[in-house]
Amino acid sequence: MTRLCVALALVAGCHDAAPWPPVPTSVALGEDACAGCLMITSDARFGAQLHDRQGGVQQFDDLGCWQKAVAGTHPELVASFLRSFPEGAWIRADRAFVVRSAELHSPMGSGLAAFATREAAAAFAQRHAGAAVLSPNELIQ
Repeated sequence: MTRLCVALALVAGCHDAAPWPPVPTSVALGEDACAGCLMITSDARFGAQLHDRQGGVQQFDDLGCWQKAVAGTHPELVASFLRSFPEGAWIRADRAFVVRSAELHSPMGSGLAAFATREAAAAFAQRHAGAAVLSPNELIQ
């Protein structure tokens, strides 16, 4: 009987565990607020997410808000996703390339946008004066 109780407790405990690997969660545009600036998320092309070990998710409406949050994160952070600027698809942050340009009108004015490939980021940057292509690591240093 004791073994059965222990086994049931373990199964119940595993049921509440966050999925691995983490996957991006959906965002309700026009409803969900940014964890950084508290503004309503309105443009999917500039969004980002942070996931922690307990399964918590922080949504961001601008990569500038995400940048500030990542700079102050703790070891509980397990995943980060950015929205691809051209189509709004989720990209793992460690695989993204970020363009910084004064000509990008992001929700909070950071002028940052993510791209899935270096080639796409470079092509976009070439069309915008003074634009730079950065990795997320360069962005948060």
